[in-house]
Amino acid sequence: RGTVLLYFPQFSSYGEFRNFPKSKNLLSSNEDFFRLVSMCKDFVKMAARDKPIVLMLDNFDSVDKRSLKFIQEISASPDNTNGLFTIVTVDPESGSSIEIPAFSRIVLSPFTFSETREFIESALRKSENQIEKELYLWVYRNSRGIAKHIRSLLFLLSEEKIIYEKGYTVVFRNKKLGDKGEVKLLKSKVSSLPPKEQYILKAASVYLRFTTKEALFAVVSDKMDESEFESALSVLESNYLVVIYKNGRINIVNKMFKPILYSLLSNEEAVSIHKKYGDY
Repeated sequence: RGTVLLYFPQFSSYGEFRNFPKSKNLLSSNEDFFRLVSMCKDFVKMAARDKPIVLMLDNFDSVDKRSLKFIQEISASPDNTNGLFTIVTVDPESGSSIEIPAFSRIVLSPFTFSETREFIESALRKSENQIEKELYLWVYRNSRGIAKHIRSLLFLLSEEKIIYEKGYTVVFRNKKLGDKGEVKLLKSKVSSLPPKEQYILKAASVYLRFTTKEALFAVVSDKMDESEFESALSVLESNYLVVIYKNGRINIVNKMFKPILYSLLSNEEAVSIHKKYGDY
């Protein structure tokens, strides 16, 4: 707390550290931004004074531009010779807009087929001989081995009764899905949601990478109030359709869902939502 107050004396009136403004508020002005950079530089310098430290930055795929700048400013400091910043990402192109040495970038490879099979068995709490083999192949092909995609697909399959337990065996009704299984599965799920949840999900699909809670509410606020918006987001999150981060970023859980969801928008809805995002 004392260190923070050295750089932000205006926070002394907030009392306990937990009452301080959230970090996103510290990035709003250039002056506060560079104060925060200086504070973090000094922290890393002090922490690495006696021995080297490695700082891991996880979930880098969803980083915003302001945070990219922040990370670049800190990692580029000549004082941080004893500290190494390492980013963790599932997308090798993430963060390519700033210079990050190759040795400090860890790209998590998707699961192999055997790892996907083990993940499915763990998620369903069944052994290999209790799960129909076609399920492994279908999930691996449609998830590309990405863990959060696997989890989302398994949830949807279960919700739509495409997979179900029969005795001690998990049955996979793959014929019900047909050739465009993922499209049919997602459309069926979306159609079962209340109108507000459907509209939020379709509005979120407009953004290429991610949206924010603030921006999304600005777009849908003519359809619902803030409490209804928060409630609908909770429903979507509990159904493994969106991921909501602490800093307010919102992602569709599976990138392959986005074009499917976007296709559900009528021309009028698409134009209206794009215009609202533009106005925001």
